[in-house]
Amino acid sequence: MTARSFAAAIAALAFTATAPADTLRFSNTASRIEFACAKKGGACTGQFKRFAGTVTLAGDNFAEAKFAFEIELDSLKADNDKFTALLASPEFFDAHNHPIARFVSRRIRVVSGDGPESHLILGDLTFHGVTRDVRIPVAAAATPGGLKLIGEFVIHRKDFGLAAGEKTGNDEIKLTLTLHAGR
Repeated sequence: MTARSFAAAIAALAFTATAPADTLRFSNTASRIEFACAKKGGACTGQFKRFAGTVTLAGDNFAEAKFAFEIELDSLKADNDKFTALLASPEFFDAHNHPIARFVSRRIRVVSGDGPESHLILGDLTFHGVTRDVRIPVAAAATPGGLKLIGEFVIHRKDFGLAAGEKTGNDEIKLTLTLHAGR
């Protein structure tokens, strides 16, 4: 048994104490959803201040869980006020016309390999009124009060019908999740 397999087995055992259909909610004080995108002359980073989500555990197997979150796009805060306004505008996130981004898992599977990820969450991301298939590799770990998920994934603005104008730079947006869910 590799160290990776052993870690996955230990994580699975940690979830066995959870009752069937136990719903854990994200803590906004302990969790973060951050973003990074390119801009002329460098990178733009920031975070979303308001979001909510749940992990519904089905018995003892995290791979059978349901995972969902919603982000209030107008809660974004970029590394400076100029970029906060630009990112909320129709040229980028279009927060006024499409205020919520939603992700709902369809399936979670165990992964093995050299990286820190223990699971791959496959699901649907609805952003700017468009729904696309998204894969989120995460490291999932049981905590005394619930569960911690850490992962990152990239979306492409053009896939969601957003223009990639000269002011906004690159088409890619990297989202980083650090989520603490508890009862």
